[in-house]
Amino acid sequence: MRPDIVLLVLDTQRRDRVSCYGHEQPTTPHLDRLAGDATRFDAAFSTAQWTIPSHASMFTGLYPAAHTTQQSFSVLPPSIPTLAERLRDAGYFTAAFCNNPLVGVVNNGLRRGFYSFLNYSGLLTSHPNQAGARRNVVDRYRQFFKRNVSALLTRIQDSFARSELLLAISFTPIMVPLWQTALSFKGNTARSLGDAARMLIDRRGLDRGQPAFAFINLMGTHSAPIRRKPALPRALRTACAARCSGPPVYPPLQQRHLWLALAARRRDR
Repeated sequence: MRPDIVLLVLDTQRRDRVSCYGHEQPTTPHLDRLAGDATRFDAAFSTAQWTIPSHASMFTGLYPAAHTTQQSFSVLPPSIPTLAERLRDAGYFTAAFCNNPLVGVVNNGLRRGFYSFLNYSGLLTSHPNQAGARRNVVDRYRQFFKRNVSALLTRIQDSFARSELLLAISFTPIMVPLWQTALSFKGNTARSLGDAARMLIDRRGLDRGQPAFAFINLMGTHSAPIRRKPALPRALRTACAARCSGPPVYPPLQQRHLWLALAARRRDR
């Protein structure tokens, strides 16, 4: 009997915050128990520093230079088979429970090979499952409606991913909180884990004895909440502004804080 396969991605989870990797606090007791009876790798490296190329590498076993899916507008070449496609062709029921919009929303080929792909982020989530079995007239209508609305919203969201100008605008300090809220950026961790567990335990939609492959992406640790900081003193703002040359630039919040700190340090010298 072939085993089930679960690929769980804790998106942007820091290694040094996992207790089985040395953190002094018991931050991950369940993972610790799993690691105690499993193979734990001490040296694992991502092939890229962000979502699309790194997931394309996980799904194909290739470096970004080989699979060429490196930009927000990239599409995985159809000639390169994915892990889900290979397992589907081998008889596995392939299901995804995804909270990352760059995997579950943008049309970049990363959803290929999944019989069921539940997406918990974006302007419209794909729950109930648009690819699953249709039970009655109401379910068929709901799935038809959501498929068509989802297709329209996907084209709108794709336009941002494939335009350098729109993408730059979306990452300005004013826009980031807006689209993070509108797109349900972190998805729904509890719901996605519950759906995955029910699929693996209840086996609903699977043939008798059919193994399952579940891809789960969780965004709980991605982009820590931005806490409000006290307003900068007017004298510091004036000193920093005086050192600027050319038109004003509005970098992301973290870069802005770093720039202000460096400007203040130069002034004190």
